[in-house]
Amino acid sequence: MQRRWYWKVYFFIAALPVVVAFGFSLYPGDEVAVSDVVAAWAALPFYIVQLLGLHGFIYWRRFGYERLWQLVFAATVIETAWTFYSMGDDLPDLEGYETGLLAFMAVGGTALTAPLLVALFIYAFRSSRLWAEADLA
Repeated sequence: MQRRWYWKVYFFIAALPVVVAFGFSLYPGDEVAVSDVVAAWAALPFYIVQLLGLHGFIYWRRFGYERLWQLVFAATVIETAWTFYSMGDDLPDLEGYETGLLAFMAVGGTALTAPLLVALFIYAFRSSRLWAEADLA
């Protein structure tokens, strides 16, 4: 199954922050807490697994098993919900343009995360032909 060009562009856009974040996490600043550095390093393998699922979806390749990707999808939904919740929970009192900036970040974050969730959902739950081919091999 051939995916359209925009999925390939999205893959590049989704992979770029992982590479940049990995590079920045190698050189944490003095003001960064050790727990933040550990959390960034612990999250990196999960993001790589998500990108692997996105790659499998785009290029119609099997990686692992269908049940694994269903679990990855569920974990991604939980992680995304937790990220949005904790981002909103840690907010100070906002005034003026800061509220608009926060709304822009929330809309932008949703716009960047939604295609990943859609791709992982389709890959895990709606690609029965792909996973049936895996059982025959």
